[in-house]
Amino acid sequence: MGWLRRDRNGPEGFYTGDAPVSAPGLGNSDPTAYGQTPYVAAPFGAEPTPGSDTTSAYGNTGAAGPPVDPGVAAAPTSAGWNAGPWNPGAPAPLPRRRGPWGGLLVLFVLLALVAGGAFYFLVGRSQEDQAGDPTTTTGPTSPSRHTTGTPTTGSTSAPTTDPGPPVPAVTPMKKPAMVSFRGNTYTVTVRSAQWQQAAAWNTTANSSKVGHLVVDLTLTRTDKAQTVGQISWFDWGFDPPKGKTVESELVGGAYGNSLKTLNLDPSQKVSGSLNFEIRATKGVLQLSDGGVVVGQWAVTAAEHPSAKGVLGKTVTTAAAQLPFSVKVSDPVWTPSGSENLGNDPSHGYILVLDAAYRSTRKADPAAETADYVDPTNWRFTPKKGRAQLGSWGQVNRDRVDRVEIWPGESAAGKMLLDVPGQPGVLSLIGRDGVPVISWSIPGPA
Repeated sequence: MGWLRRDRNGPEGFYTGDAPVSAPGLGNSDPTAYGQTPYVAAPFGAEPTPGSDTTSAYGNTGAAGPPVDPGVAAAPTSAGWNAGPWNPGAPAPLPRRRGPWGGLLVLFVLLALVAGGAFYFLVGRSQEDQAGDPTTTTGPTSPSRHTTGTPTTGSTSAPTTDPGPPVPAVTPMKKPAMVSFRGNTYTVTVRSAQWQQAAAWNTTANSSKVGHLVVDLTLTRTDKAQTVGQISWFDWGFDPPKGKTVESELVGGAYGNSLKTLNLDPSQKVSGSLNFEIRATKGVLQLSDGGVVVGQWAVTAAEHPSAKGVLGKTVTTAAAQLPFSVKVSDPVWTPSGSENLGNDPSHGYILVLDAAYRSTRKADPAAETADYVDPTNWRFTPKKGRAQLGSWGQVNRDRVDRVEIWPGESAAGKMLLDVPGQPGVLSLIGRDGVPVISWSIPGPA
C-alpha cells in the first residue's frame, strides 16, 4: 500500500505516501496535487528564509511574514506566540541554541542506567549462588518446622534439622510401659504373641497366604481427664526386621480382636488381641499418635503351623486355637458298583473314616453353644487330581452329619468322601480353607 511510507524524494519531514490510482498526479508528483501548498520546514534552530512561504502542511494558508533582518532577533507578540506556520502573522521565533548542560544530563542518565543494570546483575548472581549453597544463609532467619533455636541475623551455618519428638525406647515383653496418647496416659503390657498359619477355628476370616500374627496385650488408663481420645486398630503397627511396617487388621485371623476400638474410662483396664497379616515371628509392636510413634514393644511369637497327624493317634494342637483334640482311624475304601452303596460315586470310590473328638475347654453346664465339625470341614487331596470335600450321607445305619462338641465333653462321628482310588492327604480345615491338621491316607488295597 505504501500510505505510511516516507517519500524519499519529497520534502524533508513530510510524508506524502503513494498516490492512489484514482488520484493521478499524487505520490511522487508535485504535492500541489492535493490542492494545498506544502510547508517547507527550516532546519532545527535556523530562521526562515526571507520571503519563504509559511503555509501549513495541513492546508492552513496564510500570508508570508515580513522580511526579517538576519542580525535582528524578532520580538514576541503580545499574545506570547512566536511566528510560525500556526501564527503566520507573528514575528519569526527566536533561534534555539543548545547549551552544554543538556548533553551532560543525557550522559548522566545513561551512566546511571548502566550502573543500575550492573548492580542488579551482581546482586542477582550473588543470591543465586547462595540459593545453590545450602550451607550458608544471609540475612535474618527465623525458626520453622525444620529448624530449632531463636532467630539470628547475618551469615550462619546450615540450619539445624528438627529431630521431632524423641523415639520411645523398646519395652520388653511382659513389662509395662507408660505411653501418652491424645491427651491421655496408659500403661501397656505385651503378654504373649503367636503366629498362626490358619485363621481361628470356624470363623469367617478370609484366607491368608502369609498367615496371622496375634499379639495379646493389656492396657490400663492412668489419667483422670474428662475427655478420652479413641485408640483404633489402625493406630497399631508391627515393624518386622525385614520389610515394611504393617497396620493392624480390623478382622485379620479373627483371634479375639477385642482391641479394635478403645475408649477407656479413668483406671479402666482391658485385655485383648491385635491381628496382623504377616509372616513374621519377631519384630516391634508400635503405637502411633497421628503418625508419631509414642510406644514400642519387642515381640517374639510362638509359631503354630498346620499340625501333622497319625492315623489312630489323638492330635492336640494350638493351630487355629482348635478347641478340641481329634483322632482319625479306620479308613474304608468302597468302589463304585458295590452292593453296599446306594448311589455310585462320581470319582470311583467312597472313602469312610471314623473321627473321635474331645473338647479342650473347661466343662460348663451353663454353656449355650458348642464347637462343631461339619462334613465339609474334611478335605481329601489325591496324589493326582483335584481335592474333594466331605459330604452328608449315610454309612450303613450311621448318619454322616454335623458333630457337636460341648465344653468338657467328647463326641464321635464318621466322614464320607467321594474320591479317586489313590493315596492322598486328609485335612481338617476351617472356613478359610487352610489345613489345621493333616493325615496321610494310603490308597485302596
